[in-house]
Amino acid sequence: MTLEKNDQEIFRIDTGKGSPINTLQGLWVYDGHWVLETVYIFEEVDNNMATTSAVGQLVQDGEELNGKNGYGTSFGFQTIDGIPFYFFERAGKMDAWYDGQEIPLGFDNIPHYGCCSSGALNPQKYQDRVAFFGHKNETWYFVQIGMAGSTFNP
Repeated sequence: MTLEKNDQEIFRIDTGKGSPINTLQGLWVYDGHWVLETVYIFEEVDNNMATTSAVGQLVQDGEELNGKNGYGTSFGFQTIDGIPFYFFERAGKMDAWYDGQEIPLGFDNIPHYGCCSSGALNPQKYQDRVAFFGHKNETWYFVQIGMAGSTFNP
């Protein structure tokens, strides 16, 4: 995938194999920054059986956040009340990032990039919040993170 500005390439990223998942998740601009969310599709073949997995990749102003911050995956970028928010996985736990701060959610899993009927579990983005399902300690949770007035409420 190639990102251009004024017909000049400013960034290029590999998205792996083809898949029903849209590898371009979005491009956002805020406060003079840009963020690109793509999905890298890995394919493994074992005994003629192919399995795929998806890894979210967030790039801010040309810098890949997974490598910079030690994330296994990063996904679900949006702005909440104009301020950047996203999810990430590091050391087996899924947490969130908002306005320059890590928000410790501690989920084992937050379903995302689901295709077809499993897409119903993907995080739902709104202008003032995100709603999602998280799994921790054998229990599923439905969570909404957003703004109440001007105070962030994780």
